[in-house]
Amino acid sequence: MAFQYLSSQPVLPLSSEQLQQFFDALQAYRLTRSELLQLANLAPRTPVEVHLVVADCEARLGEAGVEAVLAAVEARIARPVEEDEQEQGAGAAGEGEGEGGEGGEEEDA
Repeated sequence: MAFQYLSSQPVLPLSSEQLQQFFDALQAYRLTRSELLQLANLAPRTPVEVHLVVADCEARLGEAGVEAVLAAVEARIARPVEEDEQEQGAGAAGEGEGEGGEGGEEEDA
């Protein structure tokens, strides 16, 4: 169960060195420790997600900074998009099959 949960997270399993490299890549933006940890845990893929994590994001980072954060996330810690889509598609297909099959059985009974 824990493996399923961890494999569904947007972040790849990281060593402490990889995590430190991610933090170092964002050092120029003077993010707080909690902001860095939230970015590492959530692996945002859109500017809106970065704005939700970084306080006063527009003034502190600007558009270029937000794009740099997203680039660092994608390059260093995020799961590949194709991998996420495959997992979501498999989960949705499996859930839909179970619900449809159960509903049909109840109607026949």
